[in-house]
Amino acid sequence: ATQNVALLPKFPFSKNGKVVNNLGVGISNAEISISSSFSRDTLFSDQNGFFSIDTLFQANYMVNVGKWGFKTKCDVLPLLNDSSEVLLVLDSAYYDDFTFDFGWQKTATASGGFWELGNPNATIFDNSIFNSSTDISSDCHSNAYVTGNAIGGGAGADDVDDGYVLLKSPIFDLTNYTNPAIKYYQWFANGGGWSSADDSMNVYLSNGQDEMLVSYVVGQIENEWIEKNINVSQFINKSSEMQFIVKVTDYSPNNHLTEGGIDGFEIYEDSINPVSLHQYNTINDFVLYPNPANTFINIPTNQIKYIYNSAGKLLLTSNKSFIDISDLTSGIYFVKMKNSYSRFIKL
Repeated sequence: ATQNVALLPKFPFSKNGKVVNNLGVGISNAEISISSSFSRDTLFSDQNGFFSIDTLFQANYMVNVGKWGFKTKCDVLPLLNDSSEVLLVLDSAYYDDFTFDFGWQKTATASGGFWELGNPNATIFDNSIFNSSTDISSDCHSNAYVTGNAIGGGAGADDVDDGYVLLKSPIFDLTNYTNPAIKYYQWFANGGGWSSADDSMNVYLSNGQDEMLVSYVVGQIENEWIEKNINVSQFINKSSEMQFIVKVTDYSPNNHLTEGGIDGFEIYEDSINPVSLHQYNTINDFVLYPNPANTFINIPTNQIKYIYNSAGKLLLTSNKSFIDISDLTSGIYFVKMKNSYSRFIKL
């Protein structure tokens, strides 16, 4: 019989390296993962950004490096038995593709389906995927945050039940941003049970004093990774104490299969000039109903109305009282009429 045997190269060696920002300044406590077909090492840079790896063998290695406040980097690097040092350069950015654990806070009142960081394990019910089988394809590693990630046991074995599960980002500072926006990908699947699905995935922003709802989906099977973009100033004043919060709920007695996921979190400067609407989150300047709405909204006047999405993009213009919104995706929208605004939620 033929058997394949992996052989290690004959001569091991050590390697020094440094993690720096784009100005060349060392980054302390950056996490580094270095792996090949025959080894894997995880280590942290020291207070000046330096690190050292023992027992390497001349080969190509996958090198991942990251820290909260910098953009995670992943590259295949040839590590050779010579005197050269490994230089890893990170761009400043608030970014998390969950290659590493940057310390997101997890709390819950639910009896199951707690937030877990890892490679998602699919669950299927009635030919629909509820827990994802993969993370997004555009990042470094295979991890995401998902609500429950047990292997086996069926779709109802580790989904959210009897309460909520809450996930909070580490604090981030937006005071040096001009027009900050947040991009992320979400997964939500809600169905099954003996009644109409009515559970939700809510996303909030906090600035340390106020907390505002910025995205909302309820009772739907959106079992794919959906990109979301939130312009911060439309909802809340920026501060140095910002947090991004995700809450998935499934309250008894009408429990359903409920799964959520988050991946690809990133803050960027938005090129779209924002429509400053956050002051209208709690006060509507004119009558608009129903709210939340599914197929139409009613604004009892024939004045012209403009409907914007949460990124400030104009989507609809109408002078009708009844406005068909059935083609809009679930989320938060704003209606402008003359110099007044009102907010509504599309289910």
